[in-house]
Amino acid sequence: MLTDEVASAPPLGTPSWDSVSGSTMASRIISQIKSAIFAGDLQPGQRLGTEKNIADEFGVSRMAARDAIRGLEALGAVDVRVGPKGGVYIGQPNAQKLSDTMAVQFALLGVKPQELIDAQGAIEKASISMAAGSMASGSISPDKIDALRESLAEFYSDMEKATSRVATFVPRVIALHEELVEASGNRVLTNLFKSIRLLLAPIYLRVADNTPEEDVENAIRLVMSSHGDLLDFLAEGNPSSAQQIIGDRLQEIRDALVQMGA
Repeated sequence: MLTDEVASAPPLGTPSWDSVSGSTMASRIISQIKSAIFAGDLQPGQRLGTEKNIADEFGVSRMAARDAIRGLEALGAVDVRVGPKGGVYIGQPNAQKLSDTMAVQFALLGVKPQELIDAQGAIEKASISMAAGSMASGSISPDKIDALRESLAEFYSDMEKATSRVATFVPRVIALHEELVEASGNRVLTNLFKSIRLLLAPIYLRVADNTPEEDVENAIRLVMSSHGDLLDFLAEGNPSSAQQIIGDRLQEIRDALVQMGA
């Protein structure tokens, strides 16, 4: 429960709220505050006031305000602080919480493996286009290419030392895909990929477990080689060929899933 040790007046800049009533008072408070965040009227770290302030602003009981605060806190929309400067504050961005929450919801939604692979392809192809489009020549910036090549070299090294090839390969190759998406500079695409990568790993492992060992090794070598080609195409200003590599690789996984009946 919040204390009222701070001044009772709401902070300047807080949007004016509509009074709420009825059996869904808490949900209506949540809806208004979410809408204010979406509209940019509330900023990360902005103080909303105490539980009492919020109850007074919305014309509800403190119990209804408390329920709303708990709901908003669960969403990450607000933080509750105690002490001399305690109260309810608009939450700070948390990328890890965002990706974890989306991944859980995707899993609960029951998205199919093929849907995830298709989403991966769409995200990566868009990311390649954005990364290349940031340069007038159509090529990705040299510093981004250097970073991606360095990660690929580390990947090669890890695979050479790996005692369990598949167990090493799957998380590392997904990390390479994530870095490719990050090169776009688009935070929406990056966080979408971070969420589905948590669901992609078991899919990749499942495909590997249902594939003959020799074919798995061939696939690993092909991925390692083709990713180098992909980076070469990006450096040359040929994003369409880089996108084709992504499309071909993911189509193979999708075909394997179909054969498995997944």
